[in-house]
Amino acid sequence: PYLPVYFHSLGHAGTAIGILGAVKPLTTFLVAPLWGIMSDRSGNHVATLQFTFVTSLIFQLLVGVNSNLKYLIMIVFVTALLNAPVKSLIDSIVMSKLTSDEDRHQFGRMRLWGQIGFGVGSSLVGSLLSIFPSNSNHNESPSAAVAVTPTEPTLEKVVHTIEVG
Repeated sequence: PYLPVYFHSLGHAGTAIGILGAVKPLTTFLVAPLWGIMSDRSGNHVATLQFTFVTSLIFQLLVGVNSNLKYLIMIVFVTALLNAPVKSLIDSIVMSKLTSDEDRHQFGRMRLWGQIGFGVGSSLVGSLLSIFPSNSNHNESPSAAVAVTPTEPTLEKVVHTIEVG
């Protein structure tokens, strides 16, 4: 939920941030069913999940390498392409492990608490990021340092901010 803030800190306009924000849901909508078909045909949901999760994570980390809009659109697209099946594959794998009807009825409750945990975690991260000052140069922004691999001066600034507290 913090990528638009990061894109803004790079100096991108609202239209560019909107385009970057639209890439993932559109890509996921189009390719998630294809991943499901491929996963079902292979019969190995776990391997598909592992491949898509790890490769999407690698591409997500590449978001911080370059601030060029075309580069970011490409990286967000590839990340979305690879990340599209992750949630549905996790749900499918969990459902296949639940053996009793009672367990299956508990699945909705587990998903609810997972979403609540995500909301609380996101709020805590947002609060943590708001502690640090932000500016338009992402190499000096501790907020951006959390979103991408920190540079040494940024890491020093974060540590100094925490120490001064």
